[in-house]
Amino acid sequence: MKLKSTNNKIPKVLIFDYDDTLVQTRKIRYETLKRMSSKVFGYTLETSEIDAVWGLPADEFLLNLFSDKNDNLYELWDIYLQFCAEDPNIPYDYVLQFIQKNSEKYRFGILTASSFKTVSNEIQKINLDKELFFKIQTAEETIVHKPNPAVFEPICKKLFQEGVTKSEILYIGDSPSDHKASTGFGISFLGMAHDNRNIDYFSSLQVPFVKNFYELENYFENEFLND
Repeated sequence: MKLKSTNNKIPKVLIFDYDDTLVQTRKIRYETLKRMSSKVFGYTLETSEIDAVWGLPADEFLLNLFSDKNDNLYELWDIYLQFCAEDPNIPYDYVLQFIQKNSEKYRFGILTASSFKTVSNEIQKINLDKELFFKIQTAEETIVHKPNPAVFEPICKKLFQEGVTKSEILYIGDSPSDHKASTGFGISFLGMAHDNRNIDYFSSLQVPFVKNFYELENYFENEFLND
């Protein structure tokens, strides 16, 4: 399915969601959270409980899961980061290569509801060069979060000042909230369906999507540029 921008311009800026788009957070962190719950609180955390709050801003996410055990957010972060250090996050196949290879062709950004402390630590550990991104926007920078379109205001402010238009920006994410926020703000969206969770959503609304970063590269080379 071909990507349509408002004036058929090739995107100059690719902004990525982070969790489950660039890195395998759901797969890794579900196990981290279950292990933390068992070892620290003596409680069996169910997958459904994590599902119910997945995608919330980072502080709210931790408090929703554990505030009945410990409502001190600073302590929860210390504990969580210790457990995260034992379970390094993993980039999806070809993510690092795609970004490095295309760093002169596009400007890259990241917009995520994860915390700065988590993202900055993980980016360093997976050898993703943060200098290749004009901005990495984390949960602390806004009081609104996806699917609220206003979440894009901080990361796009500098672009607009430089004369970049909305039609030259593409947001790439894995979830319905990513799609609703970006299109609500007036920028194009491309789904990243590493698994089947949101394919029905993308397909039912005719939202263009790819299944991995190899397909993303082919998408630009073989479809969008020939539109």
